[in-house]
Parts: sequence; C-alpha cells; structure tokens
Amino acid sequence: MAIGGAGNYGFLFNSTGTNNNVGLANALFGSKNTMLSDYSMIKSGAYKKLLTAYYKSQETENDSTANTKNTKNTKKTDRKDTSNSKSSVKTTEENSPNLVAKSAADHLKNSAVSLQRNSLYKETGKDEDGNATYNRDDITAAVKSFVSDYNSAVSSANKTSSATVQSKALNLTKATASNSKLLKEIGITVGKENELVIDEDKLGKAKISTLKSLFTGSGSYADRVANAASTVSKAAYAAANSTSSYSQSGAYKSTDISSLLDQYM
Repeated sequence: MAIGGAGNYGFLFNSTGTNNNVGLANALFGSKNTMLSDYSMIKSGAYKKLLTAYYKSQETENDSTANTKNTKNTKKTDRKDTSNSKSSVKTTEENSPNLVAKSAADHLKNSAVSLQRNSLYKETGKDEDGNATYNRDDITAAVKSFVSDYNSAVSSANKTSSATVQSKALNLTKATASNSKLLKEIGITVGKENELVIDEDKLGKAKISTLKSLFTGSGSYADRVANAASTVSKAAYAAANSTSSYSQSGAYKSTDISSLLDQYM
C-alpha cells in the first residue's frame, strides 16, 4: 500500500466514533469476506490445498498435451522408419546375390592361401619302415575346406545377374580344368555342375610332392584360384554398388561399376 501524501491516507478515518476501528480494519485487511477470510483459509490450510489441486490439474493438462504431441511425432517417425525399412529390404534383396558371391569368393581366397603354406607339408617324423610322416589330418582338413569354398564360390557367382561376376568366375573353372590331371591324382574330380568332388581315402594316400606341386608356389593351382577369387570378390562388390542414371538422350540406364573396373582386375 503506497502512501504518497496526506491526502492518500485520509480514508483511514472516513468514519467517526466506533466506526473508526471498522474503517481502519477494512482499509488494512479488507472486509470480512476478503482479506480476513483469505487469512482464515491460509491459517486452516485450505488455501494450500486449493493451490496444490490447481497446480496438479495444470501438470496433468500439460502432460496430456505433451503426450498427444509425442504420440503424433512417434506415428510420423514410425511411418518414416517403415518406409526406410521397406527401402532397405528392397535394396538388400536386389544386392543379396552379389553380396553372397563376394563373401563366398573371399572365403575361397582364404582357403587357397592356407593351402599354400609350406608348413602344412613338413615332415613330422618317420614311420616303422623309415618313411617320412606328415600331418595328414591337417592336410585333409585344409583341402576339404578349399573344395567346399570353391563349390560355394562357383555356385553363388552363377546366381548373380552380373555378367562381369560370372565372367570372372570362369577363371576358377579354367584353372581347375588345366590342373585336372594332378587334381585327380590326389582324389579331386570335377562334377556335372563344375563342382569339385573329393575322395578322402585317395587324398589321404596322395604323394606329398603332388600336393606341394598343386598348392604351393607362385603360379600353382592354389595361387591361380586365390587370384581369381580376388577378382570375383571385387566384381561382386562393384555390382552390389552399381548405380542407375539417365543417358544423354534421356533414356534410363543402369551402370554396373564392375564393368568400369574390368581393366584393373
């Protein structure tokens, strides 16, 4: 209550006699129905309860509004996620054969490299007759892994729609064809679908010199297969990342990046 001058507080004495006290009380506290009643509510705690109930209702209203907005945003996000998911699935389905071919070629390359290790063909001792012994189990396991990966690489390459990938895979069968005689000596033959078939009994008795001739050294069968598998992998990767564009005349065309990389493979 501001008191700027004498004229501002004259109302405190606007009644005479006993009414002066009533006027003073009304001026300071208001009427019985205003300030004093508010004071009574505060003292009894009712005022606090009213405030608590009010703010609680406000919080509930705000939470409801926020939840409504979040629900709308979530629905929009879900629609976007669903759209992105469909697009991703479509892309994966289109690229899947090429990606499978790349993975198979990578596995074949690793198997071929493993067969080239000279340590695989080292003597482990002598038998009762004085003949050199070798770890035949390790050799058999390495050859079996190679044969399995070879068959997977050839099969998956044939399932792609990329002519480049398929042409690179032909180098695998060519390398096999040129070494078919030695392969047969160690128990490996070529089936109807260009897959390799292994005779483990014959492999277990194969000459170490023949195995080393096939699988070790630069230019060996394993070396040629490893190099061919590498080119298949690169071609499959390029095919999986091929782009589509429009030609100068406005015609839509699909550009296989793998064809552009042929000269470097």
